[in-house]
Amino acid sequence: AGVFQRPRPFVCLYIRPLYTALPLRYSRTMILSTERLSLIPVNEFRDVNALTDALWEIHSDTRTYSHRPDLVMKQRSEAIQLRDQWTEDWQQKGRGYYAVSYQGEIVGFAGVRHYILAGDAVLNTYYRFRPGAQGKGLAYEAVKAALDASAQLGKECIAIISPDNLPSVTLARRLGFRRSPDRDVSPEDQVYVLQNPRNDATANQL
Repeated sequence: AGVFQRPRPFVCLYIRPLYTALPLRYSRTMILSTERLSLIPVNEFRDVNALTDALWEIHSDTRTYSHRPDLVMKQRSEAIQLRDQWTEDWQQKGRGYYAVSYQGEIVGFAGVRHYILAGDAVLNTYYRFRPGAQGKGLAYEAVKAALDASAQLGKECIAIISPDNLPSVTLARRLGFRRSPDRDVSPEDQVYVLQNPRNDATANQL
């Protein structure tokens, strides 16, 4: 009789310049790790209460929306609704936004989600960070990792930004986004399209 040999375990590891992406077993999603950050898909974040608290604290902070005070969350139920929507994105479409952890704390949210813009299927880029976490280059590091991880999808990436949100506009440009005025959603929601991603050291100011 032949000798039984246990099959070798299959190990899959993707390595990119700014991060590594480790596919989760039994899951379609990925946790991303950069030099300083962990990007955890919202549907994989185990502490739902901490996730909801972070969503509420960031999106109800008037400093986060100094450019658009009308967007500030008024009730915690809005954070729960947003959490459920983002969770559904991952569960149904296999792509969505991440909770960004820095030194053990959720400092923001970033990533891309499937979106329909004027009938076109695109990926919408999103980033919101605690005011206290800004100025350290964390947003650039997180968004760059999320964009790189989504490149394999082969879809156009956009960002919808208020013209008064100058820090977001600056970050988008450093990431390689450029204005596309003919696709604007409204005067307050201007569209930027990713063209030539950059690894710009000056982005460490965002």
